[in-house]
Amino acid sequence: MVERKVTPYGNKVVFPLFIHGDDLEINDGFGSHTGIQKLGVIHASLASLPPEHASALENIFLFAMHNAYDRVERGSNERIFRILVKELNDLARDGIEITVDSKKVRVFFLLGRILGDNLGLGTMLDFSGGFNAKHYCTLCKSTKDQCQSDCEERPELLRNPENYSTDLELGFQESGIHEGSIFNNVEGFHVTENVVVDPMHNIWEGTGKYGMAHVLYYFICDVSLFTVETFNARLLAFDFYANGFSNPFLALKIEDVREKRLSASASEMKCLILCFAFIVGDLIPHENPVWRYYLVLRQMLDIIFARKIQLSSVGLLKTLVKEHNSLYIELFQDTLKSKHHFLVHYPRALLKSGPLPFLDSMRYESKHRDVKRSASNTQSRRNVTHTLALKCQLNLCRRFLFRRGCSLPDDSGPATVVHDITLTDYDFFKIV
Repeated sequence: MVERKVTPYGNKVVFPLFIHGDDLEINDGFGSHTGIQKLGVIHASLASLPPEHASALENIFLFAMHNAYDRVERGSNERIFRILVKELNDLARDGIEITVDSKKVRVFFLLGRILGDNLGLGTMLDFSGGFNAKHYCTLCKSTKDQCQSDCEERPELLRNPENYSTDLELGFQESGIHEGSIFNNVEGFHVTENVVVDPMHNIWEGTGKYGMAHVLYYFICDVSLFTVETFNARLLAFDFYANGFSNPFLALKIEDVREKRLSASASEMKCLILCFAFIVGDLIPHENPVWRYYLVLRQMLDIIFARKIQLSSVGLLKTLVKEHNSLYIELFQDTLKSKHHFLVHYPRALLKSGPLPFLDSMRYESKHRDVKRSASNTQSRRNVTHTLALKCQLNLCRRFLFRRGCSLPDDSGPATVVHDITLTDYDFFKIV
């Protein structure tokens, strides 16, 4: 086990750093070259920025880029991420010197959390990259069979730096760990203390989608409280844009309902789940058990996606997750999926890593559009990682030249300057 030594910083300026890893395809997903140029992209952000600034795409920075197949062919993350680890340690030990009000200040950066979806985290941290392994969870050692019925976290099976060393000797089959992670060499960081979850994939593309597929099947096909036509008509009449939803859920298809399958993006599923009660809630008896499941899901989401939260809500979230998973098994006669299992770790992630929306992958995946846009404007695919990284660097240099910081520009509409006149009602409307 690598001994972790953290530099004593005292009163020095230290910023926590989040990095996010994911793979993306830069070629046409339906073209003949699909899969040839799959890139692994690492982005970094400052965890201490206010939410309105941290969510701005220009404040998410490219940190590293590699060909995803190099990682597969070499069979180890060490050669892929060793330069990244070196840079992180340099930022922690030496920092960078900046000038503020004619005074030189040295600023240090410490790696706080490594973010990503379930596949990306497992791959980067040398845990299982899929859900078919016996031990696929990065946070605990529950077996796949246990995960299918777990409604709450098992404290005795949680991973920690002590049992991590022992598990390395057991091998992948019995521990879910391929090899010792190179990220354990980062100052003050250990992969077992990286208590991270991904609400976007676990909720909007996971448990929320599974649950709403069962809910719609039950109300439409089992008890016939409303029809697909009624639901679609109300969906069409609902003003999503006035309620802050830019990607409304599309019309249901009876075939999808019967097969308990919902084809929707994360933002569309978010829209459906949050607005479902306003669309057809008046048609459903409040004592209905499946309606109770939906209400538990909504209460759970209110806590998970809260940006500010009371400490007492952690216990409530634990209770709601247990009730949600229990009702899912009882009402729908279905086993829990892997993303249901990750829910049991949400209360601990809330305690260890703070409000969960700040761990979400949605904004980082939105940042992929900049890379894809640059790739589509570049015809050459020779050493494409160098080309795309260079373009990102040039954009950042332009930002430095214009001395634009992390604050967002003030948006204002057209204005008219009025001097030394008395406005009557007629004058006001005439000026506007």
